[in-house]
Amino acid sequence: MQINLKTKNALNSFSQSSLATLTYYLPYRAETLDNLKTQLGFNRDSPHHTEMTVPYVQLQERNIDEYFSQLEQSTLFISDDKKNLHHICLDINATDEQSDSLLNYRRYGHEDLINYVHCFLVAASTKKAPPRRRRNLITFSAPKVTVSKQKKEIKDQKTVISCLRKKIAFSKFTNKAVSDLDQFLQLPRAICDADGIPEKGQKSWATSVFKKMYPVSFISSLPPPPLDTDTAYIIDGMFIINTIPLSVHKTFLDYAGFLFDKWVVRPHFQFKATEVHLVFDHPNRQGTSPKDIERSRRDITDQTVEFDQLSPDTDLPSNWRSFLSVRKQKRLLVNFISDQFLTFANQKCSNSKCSFITAGGFDNQFKDQARLAIANTSIEYMIASGDHEEADTRVWLHAVTFTAQTVIIYSPDTDVYFIGLPLVKNSDKSLYVQLKDSPYEKLFISMNEFSVALQNDICFQVVVTTSPTLKVFGKKTFFDVFRKHASFITGTETACLLDFDSESALFAFYRLISAVYFSKNSTAFLPLTSVKSLYDSLHGQNIHDKHVSLISQIGEKMWERVLSEQEIMPNSEALKFHWLRSSWVFQFWAQASENFLQLSSLSEFGWKVSNNLLECIWDTEGNFQKVEQTVQWYTKGCSCKTGCTSNRCKCKKSKSGSKDGFCGPGCKCTNCVNLPDKSDISLDISLSDISLDEISDVKIDDDDDDDDDDDDDDDDDDDDDDDDDDDDDDDDDDDVDDDDDGDDPVQAHLFSDFDMFYLASEDL
Repeated sequence: MQINLKTKNALNSFSQSSLATLTYYLPYRAETLDNLKTQLGFNRDSPHHTEMTVPYVQLQERNIDEYFSQLEQSTLFISDDKKNLHHICLDINATDEQSDSLLNYRRYGHEDLINYVHCFLVAASTKKAPPRRRRNLITFSAPKVTVSKQKKEIKDQKTVISCLRKKIAFSKFTNKAVSDLDQFLQLPRAICDADGIPEKGQKSWATSVFKKMYPVSFISSLPPPPLDTDTAYIIDGMFIINTIPLSVHKTFLDYAGFLFDKWVVRPHFQFKATEVHLVFDHPNRQGTSPKDIERSRRDITDQTVEFDQLSPDTDLPSNWRSFLSVRKQKRLLVNFISDQFLTFANQKCSNSKCSFITAGGFDNQFKDQARLAIANTSIEYMIASGDHEEADTRVWLHAVTFTAQTVIIYSPDTDVYFIGLPLVKNSDKSLYVQLKDSPYEKLFISMNEFSVALQNDICFQVVVTTSPTLKVFGKKTFFDVFRKHASFITGTETACLLDFDSESALFAFYRLISAVYFSKNSTAFLPLTSVKSLYDSLHGQNIHDKHVSLISQIGEKMWERVLSEQEIMPNSEALKFHWLRSSWVFQFWAQASENFLQLSSLSEFGWKVSNNLLECIWDTEGNFQKVEQTVQWYTKGCSCKTGCTSNRCKCKKSKSGSKDGFCGPGCKCTNCVNLPDKSDISLDISLSDISLDEISDVKIDDDDDDDDDDDDDDDDDDDDDDDDDDDDDDDDDDDVDDDDDGDDPVQAHLFSDFDMFYLASEDL
């Protein structure tokens, strides 16, 4: 009906703009209708009807009735969380930001229009006009790639294409086969982007997987606690402040009172809680943190601070999401709520048997203290004081140190229940993690049941939640591959347990990555049918050399099958740095029950700190220099016109112990005789550029040798840019699963308490 309406409107107002609108609209609406029909299972083709055969109104009514009947039988609009929006075609739930934009966009537009009319058109307000900023609605559509990022991607593509073409051309002219598959980009693009920012995967998928595997551990309600025992309710405060204030809330005092009643008073009566704990993140409490990289990813726009301080009578901002997006303002809110909750606790809980403790929300002299509300004041609660930076670990410090026998932790973060798993085995408490808390659905994890269920599969959680994030593989791929090759990955050479910082854990990491890439490109390794058979066929002086050879073999076999640098397997050095960063994260998690953390230097675990800014070390300096020299070899050189017979040629002049002094594929010289084993033959290297349509506008950072040649007056600046497109044939049979001697996961030996996190990636 919408398609018919738009078409009629275009015919009635026949203009270029209306036709253009129709042209853009019809494909989108038709695709949406086709997606809905596909999801509902409409298989029959509608016959052609005219007004002479079937009444038009009856036909439309029957069509609508059929849609409704199919929708009533379909499960498209049924999701796990009835409170959140659900995309029926993608089968995903909306995030808080997406729900806020899609449900409130009309209200936001109306508010902005009213402000514009009152402040700019009629000038009715005597106050200073509020700033009007562009509001970008967050929907289900893919985020737009910035222009700068596109330029970097295009530059990288041009560099790779240019080097490959010149490499082929030079091999043809010298009659020598290509023996080394060079790397043309310095960064391992499978695990980072062009800016050196790590790839980030979705860990929330783990919950749905384990819910299907171990349904007994996931419950919708808690069993009644034992008589005469205490219950503690611990809240990750970074989630509750995302609650948008209601229209009746005018000041920050109103908002704080609303949160206190919902998250402190209600759990006291609902769960019979005798203790309520509220903990917050304390950013950069340990100094420069790996979390800074993630914060820089989220801070996509400049942050304008509108609130320098918060008081009880301060008016709430009109846009809560924008207020929280400024980190300084979010920290001010955390400070305000921590102080105000202590005041509310003394006022409302003084006569009850409920104690209130908060930590992590102070920047004054109490910054490392847990404060207990008592007798109209607050005192330090020593056993829960600590310098934790993340609420993810602080909740477990409170859970372990307090005497309550039943502990309920509210945190939708996937990391929380995985950090606590090693602690459950040594605890006699009943521990629960609450993932959902809505009027429609509640979801708890019984940590005791979950720990028992994972006794035989303790290794699986490592791959699902903390496996390395690769651009072309998701968490599910790592999980499936690990289950199939568990024995091979966890220990081929030795049967010992894996310490997170031992060489055996590094080799296990190598085997995991190798197994993932082998499974994706299994047909390239025929007649070998498993990654274990490939490993057994290799020979090396020691175990380390054998693993490096395994990675090298898989990388070379994939060269002819990948379409971009993102699909190329990182080298062993880049993977080792990635593993080191994972080990540091494990150290952080392993001290969750300690009051004060003792962390290793970041510079020893795959990062470098410069001017209080943290960057990942993606590869060794030797490999960086090798890539830079390779690109220079294929893209730069002399432009002599006299045959390059004297030292006036900068290529010949550069001859040294590490350089042969011959002209290369990057040269634009004519009638050159300065070639390896070809000194008696005159060749025009520039012909290779013409014959293969070299992309000549590729630039690299090091330009110090561009103008050093004494023959600059003879330089030939004429370059041929034809920019032809190459047609690449996709090889679709790379995804053939190996149905060979897959390892039985039950045979995989178990990790020790903390060893299961040896694959922890950039969760901070």
